[in-house]
Amino acid sequence: MNDPRFSDPKSGHRLGLDHFEDESARSRLHAEVIRKWNNAGAILYDFYELPETINDACEVSFSNLGIDDDAFLIRFGEGASPYLDEKHELFLDGVFVFKQTYEGREGVFITLVAGQTGRVTELSEGTSRIASGWIDADRSVDDGLAHFGLVGDPAILGSKNLFDVEMFLGNAIARVGACRPTLRPSKSYNG
Repeated sequence: MNDPRFSDPKSGHRLGLDHFEDESARSRLHAEVIRKWNNAGAILYDFYELPETINDACEVSFSNLGIDDDAFLIRFGEGASPYLDEKHELFLDGVFVFKQTYEGREGVFITLVAGQTGRVTELSEGTSRIASGWIDADRSVDDGLAHFGLVGDPAILGSKNLFDVEMFLGNAIARVGACRPTLRPSKSYNG
């Protein structure tokens, strides 16, 4: 994935990508994320199978979590994460995590994928409700998200629950790392 080109800030510390205004561009980026994840082995963790961690694990920097996988997906499904809207129709269905350097610094690129209530969310190139961000490896996930922010679909970025979603993501990714070495991926995704 190419380093994103940022445009003027739209609200607070949240930056916007020019191409996120175009739904077809979001779909192309999502397709690129899926292809990169598949090429990296399609490692999938089911959130419900991840053991809970102690609260302090969320404050650990990403580099200290001990995650060996270069790329993985955590699937949440409906009911696991806070809803993104007041009608409880939009929820966080999963997050792709890729180790990636940015401007010479180690870190991870993440892509959140939103699902809609009552629909089975498939990992497909047509799903365009996504938001992405980069987290410095020397920061915890939630601190990295708070510092650098997310860019993406306005329905995600405009959520009144975005802070809760960011904290939830920090906890979910910490679960993957804090439970090592006994934790193994749920499975590899095969289509």
